[in-house]
Amino acid sequence: MKKLLKLLLVSVFLINGISTSICTKKTSEKVCETAHYKLHDLIDDFKNYTTTNVGFHAGDLYQHSIWTALVVDHWFEKHELWTNGLDKRDRELAVLAALLHDIGKAGDLDFIFYTKPGHEINGLEYLMCKKTFYLAHGKTFDFVKFFKCLGISEEEIKIISILVGCHNQLGILLKKLPKKINKLDELSKFKSAVRDFFISIHNVLCLADYKKKIDSRLLKLIILICMADVKGSGKIFLHLPLKIFDFIITSSPDETHPEGYDNFTKFGYDSRGRKIFEFLLDFEK
Repeated sequence: MKKLLKLLLVSVFLINGISTSICTKKTSEKVCETAHYKLHDLIDDFKNYTTTNVGFHAGDLYQHSIWTALVVDHWFEKHELWTNGLDKRDRELAVLAALLHDIGKAGDLDFIFYTKPGHEINGLEYLMCKKTFYLAHGKTFDFVKFFKCLGISEEEIKIISILVGCHNQLGILLKKLPKKINKLDELSKFKSAVRDFFISIHNVLCLADYKKKIDSRLLKLIILICMADVKGSGKIFLHLPLKIFDFIITSSPDETHPEGYDNFTKFGYDSRGRKIFEFLLDFEK
């Protein structure tokens, strides 16, 4: 009788264990499935935001975000200078960061804007759940579940948040530098401006509670997103589709403001970019 009772107890335990395992798996799948759709909801929500800064942007928030992600992936594919030394995981994180780099211009239900001062830090705070992101229909976006279901670690969340928070820093630096740079040593006259650049980045690292120092990997990722932000201000015609984790871009959206300019060339990112990139990496050492 005792043996029979033991067998029954073991059977119940095993059945409960299997049942719990199945339920946990189903629950996990359900949560991740929700997060998958939330990514689409998030990107679709960008379509509600329209910029009046049509001299700079050939597209609105949605178009610009897609184009910027396409640029980053294309540069990795072509082994562009600022992707050297970055690996496959860096590529995944960078493309996602590019897609979300201007997220600070959304989430506040202020749908028509020229610019939004402080949007870089707002974006960082959204991603780190320090600020509530509101979708157009009034619901909030859960970034904790979003990142968890994508398999992104806590440190990687901080890195993506830093890239979002720093995506305008190179542009600020370029405004302080000469429009034409022939030799690297010409930049040595502007060490004060370069120090300000690194101080600004350090401040963003503090906001993200990132304890590590600025290394060449992080600096390359920051410069990459800064560069892509400007390149992606116009329509990008590149090889598609592009898969960003579970989100697939099947086409490059059309321009909504065709009067936009080629800002990458206009502001000298193509001509000054390589020299400044090399100088910053050397300065960081």
